[in-house]
Amino acid sequence: MAFGVSKLIAASINEIFPTFYILRINDFDDLPKDGLDQWIYFLKNEALPENITAKGLKEAQDKLDIMKLSTAERSAYDEYQEQLRIEASEIEFRKCLMDKLKESQI
Repeated sequence: MAFGVSKLIAASINEIFPTFYILRINDFDDLPKDGLDQWIYFLKNEALPENITAKGLKEAQDKLDIMKLSTAERSAYDEYQEQLRIEASEIEFRKCLMDKLKESQI
């Protein structure tokens, strides 16, 4: 078939629609035992459980902390992050410039 039309025909409904799971987080206790329990605890309480081992959970907490900032705090945070990017760019530029100068002297 022209233009890969045969690839558009699915063998089953699972190939078209993703599988969704609905978790009732209120049914989970606050004693996280494994990674899934730790994530559910985090989503339910907006806090990290003790002794976290779940992948990505610390990064999610960092993002949540930023999202919880007030408008003024968020603006100050964004300005600070922009300043860090500018400084990193200036350092990289100076390194490249020094490399070019060294090459021209050789």
